[in-house]
Amino acid sequence: MIRKGLIIIVIAGTGSSVFGQLSGTNLFEYQLGNLPYTDPADLSSHYDQLNLGYRYKGLKATLRYEHFLSQNEGSSYASLSQFQVQYRKDKLELKVGNFNETLGNGLLVRGYEIAGSVFEEEAYRTRYGFYRDMLGFSAKYSGDIWYFHAL
Repeated sequence: MIRKGLIIIVIAGTGSSVFGQLSGTNLFEYQLGNLPYTDPADLSSHYDQLNLGYRYKGLKATLRYEHFLSQNEGSSYASLSQFQVQYRKDKLELKVGNFNETLGNGLLVRGYEIAGSVFEEEAYRTRYGFYRDMLGFSAKYSGDIWYFHAL
């Protein structure tokens, strides 16, 4: 039993070359109070955003889970708001899921994220992470002479 545990610790200690790299961040915001002259005066709500990522050689996978809980039941939500699987090898890159992309200096497509930001809609008293992304598929190939990018 001790030998088995020691083997697991040694393999885990060698790190990313065996299992890849797992990373994550969590953003939590709690609010107590409300706008002046608005009921209830002691409105309690919280917003939570969990970002997880996995990377192994040319493979990368990410996901984002968000939830907002409030005393106003109509504004509460919980959802998997983003996911992406990306594969990169040599000059080829493939993406499936949500991704940020800019084409034509932003005139054709402008997707972006303001990381770590939380916006609030005052009318609905709802908070959410700010991002503008696309759901779909992207393929890029950059050769010595030409460049190809399809969305």
